[in-house]
Amino acid sequence: MPQMKPMIWTMMMIMSIMLITMMMITNYFSTTKMNPQTFNKMTKTMKWKW
Repeated sequence: MPQMKPMIWTMMMIMSIMLITMMMITNYFSTTKMNPQTFNKMTKTMKWKW
């Protein structure tokens, strides 16, 4: 089997981490039922951080 490139591996890791965090965030919001304004603020700050 050909060895995977380190860059691709790191990208996959980052993508998986992002997916897990997104799932956790959605689950948290579904349980707490936060209002949309706070959610929008959070998404904006997240986009700014990324």
